[in-house]
Amino acid sequence: MLKDAAPSVTVGARCYIPDDDAAWLPVYVEEVNEAKGLVTVRIQRPRKDQQNEDAADHDDADRTGDSRVVAMDVGFPLQNAQLSRYDEGLDNMIDLNHLHEAAILRNLKKRFRARMPYTYTGDICLAVNPYQWLDELYTPGLHKKYLQARKRQDLPPHVYAVSVAAFRHMCDNGSNQSILVSGESGAGKTETTKILMDNLATIAPAPTAASEQEHSITTRIIQVNPLLESFGNAKTTRNDNSSRFGKFTQLQFDKNHALCGAQCEAYLLEKTRVISHERGERNYHIFYQLLHGTTDEERDALGLGDEAPRFAYLEEKEPQQENRPGRKPKLSQPPPPKPAAVIEAENAKDRALFAKTRQALSLLGLGSEQQNALFQVLSVILHLGEAQFVAKPDNDEACDLENDSVVYSSTLLGLNPETMAKALTHRTMKAAGEVYLVPLTVEQAKAGRDALAKAIYASIFDWLVAGINASLGAAARLTAKTIGVLDIFGFESFEHNSFEQLCINYANEKLQQKFTQDVFKAVQEEYEREQITWAHIAYADNSETLALIEGRMGVLVLLNEEIVRPRGNEEGFVSKLSGAYLKQKKLIEFPRISKTQFAIHHYAGTIKYEAMGFLEKHKDALLSDLSDLMCGSHEPFPQMLFKVKAEIEAAATAELKRSSSGRKAGGAGADKTVGMQFKQSLNSLMTNINETNVNYVRCIKPNSVKSSTVLEGKMVANQLRCAGVIEAICIARVGYPNRLLHAEFAEQFDIFLKEKEQNQLKEEPEKYGAPFCRHLVKQFKLEMPEEYQMGVTKIYLQKGVLEKLEHAKAQKLFAYVALIQAQWRGMRARCRYYEMRDALIDIQRRAKVFVARCRFIRARLAITTIQRVYRGYVGRCEFHAVLCEQCALEIQRVWRGHQGRKNYFAALCELRAKQIQRMWRGHKGRMIFYAVLCQTRAVRLQCFARQYLARQELYRRRAAYIAKLEREERERVERELEAARQRKLAEERERQRKLQEELARLEEERRLEEQRRLELLRQESALVIQTHVRGYFARCVFAEMVQEAEEQERRRREEEEERERIRLQREHDEREAQRLAAEEAAREKKRLAEERKRKAIAMRLRREKAVTNMQRLVRGRLARKQVAQMKEEIRRKEEEIRQKEEEARREEEAAATRLQSIQRGRLARQQFSTFRIEKAERDDEIARARKEQDEEIARARKEREEEITRARMEQDEEIARVREENMRLKKQLAELQKTNSELEAVVAEYRCDCDVVKASNNLKEVELTQKLNVQRKELETARGEYSTLCDFLEKTGSSRRATEPEDLNSSDNSSDTSSNYGEEDSEHWREDRPTVNSLAASYYGDDRPSTDIAKLLGSSQTRTSRLANAMQQRRQKASQAVQQRKQQATAAMQHRKEVAAQRKEQKEQTTQSMQNGATTVTKAKKWAAFARNKNAKKGKPEATTPIDLIE
Repeated sequence: MLKDAAPSVTVGARCYIPDDDAAWLPVYVEEVNEAKGLVTVRIQRPRKDQQNEDAADHDDADRTGDSRVVAMDVGFPLQNAQLSRYDEGLDNMIDLNHLHEAAILRNLKKRFRARMPYTYTGDICLAVNPYQWLDELYTPGLHKKYLQARKRQDLPPHVYAVSVAAFRHMCDNGSNQSILVSGESGAGKTETTKILMDNLATIAPAPTAASEQEHSITTRIIQVNPLLESFGNAKTTRNDNSSRFGKFTQLQFDKNHALCGAQCEAYLLEKTRVISHERGERNYHIFYQLLHGTTDEERDALGLGDEAPRFAYLEEKEPQQENRPGRKPKLSQPPPPKPAAVIEAENAKDRALFAKTRQALSLLGLGSEQQNALFQVLSVILHLGEAQFVAKPDNDEACDLENDSVVYSSTLLGLNPETMAKALTHRTMKAAGEVYLVPLTVEQAKAGRDALAKAIYASIFDWLVAGINASLGAAARLTAKTIGVLDIFGFESFEHNSFEQLCINYANEKLQQKFTQDVFKAVQEEYEREQITWAHIAYADNSETLALIEGRMGVLVLLNEEIVRPRGNEEGFVSKLSGAYLKQKKLIEFPRISKTQFAIHHYAGTIKYEAMGFLEKHKDALLSDLSDLMCGSHEPFPQMLFKVKAEIEAAATAELKRSSSGRKAGGAGADKTVGMQFKQSLNSLMTNINETNVNYVRCIKPNSVKSSTVLEGKMVANQLRCAGVIEAICIARVGYPNRLLHAEFAEQFDIFLKEKEQNQLKEEPEKYGAPFCRHLVKQFKLEMPEEYQMGVTKIYLQKGVLEKLEHAKAQKLFAYVALIQAQWRGMRARCRYYEMRDALIDIQRRAKVFVARCRFIRARLAITTIQRVYRGYVGRCEFHAVLCEQCALEIQRVWRGHQGRKNYFAALCELRAKQIQRMWRGHKGRMIFYAVLCQTRAVRLQCFARQYLARQELYRRRAAYIAKLEREERERVERELEAARQRKLAEERERQRKLQEELARLEEERRLEEQRRLELLRQESALVIQTHVRGYFARCVFAEMVQEAEEQERRRREEEEERERIRLQREHDEREAQRLAAEEAAREKKRLAEERKRKAIAMRLRREKAVTNMQRLVRGRLARKQVAQMKEEIRRKEEEIRQKEEEARREEEAAATRLQSIQRGRLARQQFSTFRIEKAERDDEIARARKEQDEEIARARKEREEEITRARMEQDEEIARVREENMRLKKQLAELQKTNSELEAVVAEYRCDCDVVKASNNLKEVELTQKLNVQRKELETARGEYSTLCDFLEKTGSSRRATEPEDLNSSDNSSDTSSNYGEEDSEHWREDRPTVNSLAASYYGDDRPSTDIAKLLGSSQTRTSRLANAMQQRRQKASQAVQQRKQQATAAMQHRKEVAAQRKEQKEQTTQSMQNGATTVTKAKKWAAFARNKNAKKGKPEATTPIDLIE
C-alpha cells in the first residue's frame, strides 16, 4: 500500500487551474514547493491551427506560455489525454477517466467548434445552443435511424435519442414517460421542446383508422405552439423569444402507441410583465402583433389607430436604483434611439407572427367574431393603462377618475363609465351586516387598475390553455399512456431578484431533488452491474433548502401570515424570517445594510432577494368590486372569462372548507395566494413526474452575444452548476470518483510491467487487461475496498488514489530521466574537454608562427628605411642643381617681358592720342548736324504737344459727362428707394394698428377671464394649496417644458429675424441689380474683350516664362560647364580674368535684383492701393446695407412679437422657407468665397508672371548691355575714320555737308555713350543727341550721305528707305563680325586645350623621370614653374597690358 502522503500535484503533471476569465486554464506543473504550499505552473498555449479562433485544444508540448505561482490548495484537476486524440471530443463524458468541470468544459468546447451541440453525460443530454439551424442534424431520415438503432452509442448524441428512449420505454414497459428540459433564458429550451415533440409525433405509428383526423391532430399539436409563444413569450435582455411561463405538455398515445391528443399545463405566468418591463425588454408579443398586424379599420375599431396615445404598459420602465447610505445613486442614461431600419424589421416580424397567430386560432376552431372579441379584450388592457386618477381637493384619501381616459376601455368592455369609475375609485366593505363604500387613494386606485389588467390577461391565458386542451385533448378511454415534455425556466440569478425569481428557484430546487435521486439511483445500478460492494454514499441533499421555502416556518407560510396581519409589510416579513433562521447561516443569511434583503444558499449558488413587493405579488388579489364589474359587462367574452373564474374559485373554496374543517379560518384564505397556488401546482407536477420514467435534457447558453463561434467558459461553467450537472458528477463519483477500464488502467501504468508483459498487453488488451490490472494493484499494495475495487469491466479507485499512482509513475519516470541526463552530461563534458585540448594546441602553434613572422617583418622594414633615406638624399641633391638653373632662366624671361611691355605701352599711348583727336572731330561734326535737325523737329514737337492737350481735354469732358450720368442715376435710385420705404412704413403702420386693436380685444378678454379665475381661486383656496403641494413634481416638469418652449421660441425668433434680414438683403440686392443692369450690359462686351486679351497676355507670359526658364537653365548649365573647363585648362594664368568677371557678374546681378525689387514694390503699391479703394467702397456699401437692415429688423422684431400667438403655423412654414433660402445663400456665399479664392490665385499668378517678366527683361537688358560693349569697341574704329574725314573737311573748307558715321548708334533702345569719352564730352553728347522716341527711322544710315543737309531734310521718304537699307546692311555686318569672333574664340579655346594637354603630358613625363631617378628636367622649365607658383601665391591682379590682351 502507498503509505506516503503524496502531494495533490507532482512536477510534470498536466492539469487545470481556476481562472477568473476563462474558468479553467490548462497548465504544466514546473515546480512544487511543499514547505510554502506553492506550485509554479506554466500555461499551455493553444495549438497553432487554432490561434485565431476560440481555442478548444492546447499544445501538450508547449513550454513557452506565461508562468504563474498558485497555492497548492486550489485544486489541480488532471487533464484527459484521450481528449487530445479526438478533434470532435467524446460523445459521452462518462468515458472520461478524469471527470470534472474543466474536462466537461473542454469537451463541450471541442464539440461546439465541430458543430455538434449534443453531448451525453450518462443518461443526461447536454444541448449547447448553436445559434444557427444545422440542417445536417435534422434531416427527415434521422428520425428513422435513431428509432432503428439498437444501442444509444451507435449514433452521435442527439435529442432524438432521448425522445426515442422515452418512446421505447413506454412501449416496452407500459409506463408513462417525462422529459425535463431546463436551462436559462436563451439556452434554446423552446426550440429543443419543439424538436422533441416533432420527433415524437414523427416516430409514433399511424393509426389504422381515421388517419386524416389523426394527421390533423399531429399538425395542430405542432402548429399550435406559436399561439402559446405569442401570449406567453416576450423579449428580454437575454433572449428575444423568452418563455415567461412554465409549460408541461403531455402527448397522449393510444393502446397502439399512436398519437391521439395532447394536454398542456401552464405554471407561473409572469403577470407583472403586463403592466411593466425593464429597459431593453418588451411586453408580450401579442400586444405588438395587435398594433402592427391588424388592418387600419381594425385598429380604428379597437382604438389603436394613429390617434391613439403611446400606451404606458408598452413603455420601458426606468432601471432600479439602489440607494445606500454614503453612496450617490447612479443616474440612468436614456436608451439610444433605435434606427428606422430596425424598427421596420421588428414591425414586419410582428406582422408575420400575427398571421401565424390567427392561423393557430383558426386551427383551434375560433371564428373571426371570437377572434375579434379576443383582440378587443386585449386592446382593453392597453387602454386600462391610460386611466388617470386625480386626488380630490378636499380629501387626500379619495380620488376621481378622468372619464376621458377610460372612454375606449369602457366602450370595448361594454361598461358604463360612471360604474367603472366608481369600481376603480372605491371598494366595498362589509361590517356588522352593513355594506358601505370606502374611497381609494390615487396609489390604491392605480394598484387596482394594474391588478385588473393582470387579471384580465391571466384569465385570457388560462382560457386559451383550456381551449388548446379542449381542442387537442383525447378522450380518457382512448388515452393509454403519455409522454410529458416539461419546458420550465432554469435557475435565475439577477442583480435584483424578486418574488418571481424565488418561485422559479423553488421549482428548480424541487426538480434538482428529483434529479439528484435519479442520479443516485443510476450510481447504485452501475455498482450492482459491476458487482462491487458498496455502502451508503453521502451526497448533497437540498431538503433543508426546500423546507426553508415550503416548510411550516418557511418563506411561503411567513408571507401568508404577514398578509393576514394588519398593516403587514416586507420589513416585518424579513424580521420574522430572521428570527426563525438567524443561526442557520448555511441555509440563509441577512445583510446588515438592508432590512428587506435576505440571501438563500441554493444548490447552484447564493442568491440575494429583495423583499420589496413580495406581499403584493404573493397576494395578487383582485378587489371584489372589479370582479363584479367584469361579471356585469355587456360583452359576452369578458363576462364569460370572469364568471368562469368566479365559479372555479367558489368550487375550490367549498372544497377547501370541506377538506379543512378542522383548520383555522385563515388557512383556507391563505391557499388563494400566488405562492401557495404555485406550491400546490408544483407538488402536483412532481407527483406526476414521480409516477413516470424521467429523461433529462439540459440546455446550455454558450455566450451572451448570440455568436455561433464563441463559447464563454465561465458562463457555461455557471450554467452547468445551475443545471445540476456538476452536482450529478459529484454524486456519481462520491464513492469511487475515478474509474477506468482494466486495459486502460494497465496501459496507463505499463511502465511498472516487464517488457514482455507490455508487448502482450499491446497485442491482446482485452485478454491481459484484467490479470495485469490485478498484478499492478498488488505491486502498488492497495487495500480493498478502502482504496479500490475490481469490477467486471472497470477498476474503481477512491479519491486521491489515482493521484498517488500518478505520483509514483512520475517518480519512476524522473529516475529514468535522471539516468539519461547523467549519461548525456558526461558525454557532453568529454566532448568539451577534447575540443578545448585541440584548441590549445592550435593556439600555441599559431602563436609561434606569429612571433617569427613579426621578427622577419621588422628586419625587412629596417633595411627598406635605410635604402629609402639614401635614395632621397641623392635625389634632393640633383633637384637642387636643376632648380638653380630654372630660376636663372625665369629671371631672364621676366626681364625680357618687361622691356617688351614698355615698348608696347609707348606705342599704345600714341595710338590713344590719335583716337582722342578723332573723337573730338566727330563731336564737332555732330553738333553741326544736330543744330540743323532740331530746326526741322520743332514743328513736329508742337504738333505732338497740341495732340496731347486735346486728348487731355477730351478725357476731362468724358469723365464729367459720366459723373453726371452716375449722379442722376444715383438720385433716381434714391428717390425710388425712398418711395418704397414710405410704402413699407405705411403698410407697417396699418398692420400695427390692426394688431393693437386685436391685442386690446384679447387683453380685455384675458382680463375678464382673469377676474373669473381669481374669483374661483378665492372660493377654492384650500383645494388649490393641496393641488399645488401634490403637483410639485408636475410643475417642475412643466417648468422644464416651459423653459424648453421658451428656448424653442427664442430660436424661432432668431430664425425669423434672420429670415427677415435675408429678405431685406434680397430686396436690396434686387434693386442694386436693377440699377447695375444697364451698366453691366454696357460693360459686358468690353469685359469679355479685356478678358480674352488678358487671357492671351497671360498665356503669352506663361509661354515666355517657360522659355525664359528653360533658357536660363540651359545657359546656366552651359556656363557652369565652360567655367569649369576653363578653370581646369587655364589654371593659374586665367585666375585674375575670372575674378574680374565674377565681380562684374555680381554687380550686374545686384543691379538686376535692385531693379526687380523696385519694380515689384511699385506694382505691389499700385495693387494695394487699388484693393484698398475697392475694399473701402465695399465697406461703405456693407455699412449702409447693415444700417438699413438693422432698422428693418428692429421694426420686424416688434411686429413679429405681436403676431406670435396667432401666426404659429404660418411661422413654421416661413421657417422652412427661410431655411431653404438660408441654404441657398450659404451656397452663394460658398461660391463667392470660391470665386474670391480663385481671384486671389489669379492675382498671385499674375504677380509671379510679372516677376518672371521683370527677370526676363533684366536678363535681356544685361545681354543688350554686353552687345553694346562689343559694338562700342567697333565704334572706336569708325570714329577714327570719322575724325580723319572731319580734318579733311576743315582743310578743304566744305561746310555745307554734314557727315554721319556708319555705326553711330548700335541699338534702337540705348541712350548711353561710350565709356571712352571724357566727362564733359559725354554730357555734351547727351545734350546734343536727340532721343530715340524723337527720331524717326530715317535718322540711321549706312554710309555718309552724298547730298547736302537741306536736300536730306526735304526728301524724308527717300531718306527713310535709304536709311532702312543702311540699317539692314549694318545688321548683316554686325552678325558677320559676331560669327568671326565666335570662330576666333573657338580656335583660341582649341589652341589652349592643346597647349594644356601638352603641358600635362610634359608634367607627367617629368614626374615619372624624377621617380625613376633620371635627371631630364631642364633649368628653364624649373624657372618657369617657379615663376607661375610665385604669381599664384601673390593673388594680386596685374595691370592689363597689350601682351595679355593679345594672348
